[in-house]
Amino acid sequence: MKILRILALVFIVAASSPLCLAAPEKPVLVIKHVPFDGAGNLGEFMQQNHISYRELNIFDGEYVEDPTAFSAIFTMGGTMNVDDEDRYPFLKWEHKFLEKAMEEGVPLLGICLGAEMLSYVSGGKVTKEAVKEVGWYEIWLTEDGRTDPLFEGLPEKFVVFLCHSDKFSIPPGGERLAESRDDPNEAFTFRLDRITYGLQFHPEVTTQIINDWVGTYKGQLTAQRIKEIKDQTRKNLSNFKRHAMLIIKNFFTVTGLLD
Repeated sequence: MKILRILALVFIVAASSPLCLAAPEKPVLVIKHVPFDGAGNLGEFMQQNHISYRELNIFDGEYVEDPTAFSAIFTMGGTMNVDDEDRYPFLKWEHKFLEKAMEEGVPLLGICLGAEMLSYVSGGKVTKEAVKEVGWYEIWLTEDGRTDPLFEGLPEKFVVFLCHSDKFSIPPGGERLAESRDDPNEAFTFRLDRITYGLQFHPEVTTQIINDWVGTYKGQLTAQRIKEIKDQTRKNLSNFKRHAMLIIKNFFTVTGLLD
């Protein structure tokens, strides 16, 4: 009877603990283009699963040379365009770094500007949106998206946070995974082994990150729009976080970084 009680206690503790899977040996690299876009949910997931990671502030002149020193690379959002190399010289470094990472087979996840960068260096096109999208929008999975393991366990339609004025095309050899009312390309994958993904939406966002962005873009948003975004954040964030954490978990699982 004592042994049964001990086993029951162990089961309860394990069931209430965060998901903990076999972590990769090498750290994950998080490329940041601006100071106000952190790892957010990505960082929380990695901390919960004892995955070491490094945030690389390339806007401050931080660089690394060897992409194979990392188990995966996340390239985040930013306010610049993919070809703004004269104003932002670090973009020239990043173009070459991402190309080398793809050649070496390093898993990649691009978010917003990061997705645009992956499309750009892979032969896709990045163009201006007709209207800047900032806020909560519904997207839905394409036929390819519904069967792609990145979105396993997610509903066919769900709400995400967008913050962009440019859009990417699907690069040659890529598959379109998600779309929205105003943009046919919200997510893509390419490479047969499914280790390179681009998302126009932001799985990393937290309340703090969204508040920081609203403050950054308040000159471009009406007071009514700012109120709508804050109200919708309170309504949507909890459910969105569950979806975002599942996408992040799926990425690590699909790419073989977690068992």
